[in-house]
Amino acid sequence: MSPLPTDEPVPSAPAATADAAAATGLAPDTAAAKRTDALRAGRVALCRWRCRVRAYVGTHHVSVELRTVGRSLRLQTVRSVRRPVAAAAPQLEAALQTLGDALEELRRTSQADVGRNFGGVACEVILADAWLVYDVVPVDLARLSPALAHQAIAAALADIVGAPASTLWVRWQRQRDGRAAFGMALNRNDLDALRSVVTAHRLRLAAVTGEFIAVLNAQRAVLPSDRTVVAIVREAGTQIATLAGGDVALAQFELGLADAAALPAVAQRALSARGLESAATINFCVDMAGRSAADSGAPEGAAAWRWLPAPAWTHST
Repeated sequence: MSPLPTDEPVPSAPAATADAAAATGLAPDTAAAKRTDALRAGRVALCRWRCRVRAYVGTHHVSVELRTVGRSLRLQTVRSVRRPVAAAAPQLEAALQTLGDALEELRRTSQADVGRNFGGVACEVILADAWLVYDVVPVDLARLSPALAHQAIAAALADIVGAPASTLWVRWQRQRDGRAAFGMALNRNDLDALRSVVTAHRLRLAAVTGEFIAVLNAQRAVLPSDRTVVAIVREAGTQIATLAGGDVALAQFELGLADAAALPAVAQRALSARGLESAATINFCVDMAGRSAADSGAPEGAAAWRWLPAPAWTHST
């Protein structure tokens, strides 16, 4: 991979400087300064296009990666930093403090890759599911405008959180039959705090995604087409979701559940509580963040179990 341009000024030949001054009517120093400014602006724009920062904010660790567009026009990770969250219990405030420290370290160690044009680069953040709320909300989207549908979905998520809908940042996706939506909610104060940390390091907050959604999007191609329970097992607990016909039928976070052995009973109980058929065969697709099947506590010989590869942000560096 060729090195990215830096902010160093490019000297101009004297003859070119004189020609530019004559053509523009500017003094030689002024013409050279304008060319230098234009070159610098071009380098900054190129760096912003070629670079991305991906950050994972978990309950027990934070990881940040500098990714650049290589010759294949695909994003490649060139630098990464991983730090533990120094808190006895999961607290977003402590995790965001760790995120700030990790971004500062990434900036220091990335000088050879991005020079001094780090500012303005897009930052995509993946939040651990412990910080978020998901739900499948029954709503007839064919009869409601997008604005009214958003209000209904936000109100349903607010009931789960126990807070006014106005205090939540809500995103949702239409289910295939148009009779429900899969929604995600984050406290607006938490979103503002996250944005403050990112912008303090001269980055642009481009996207905020829940970890379950990030894993689901990455693994959809390998998930079975029939009823499937997807479990994202992390230190603070497990995000469980049931897929039916490609849509999320239910989603809930089980605080403290950190092994796979209890998943069948938990899934059956959740399906029954929602009035969904639980007697049929269920496939289990489990992301254990790198732990092996032998260490997971899964039932031996369970043919309907599949172990998903751990995402990059869970790897130790």
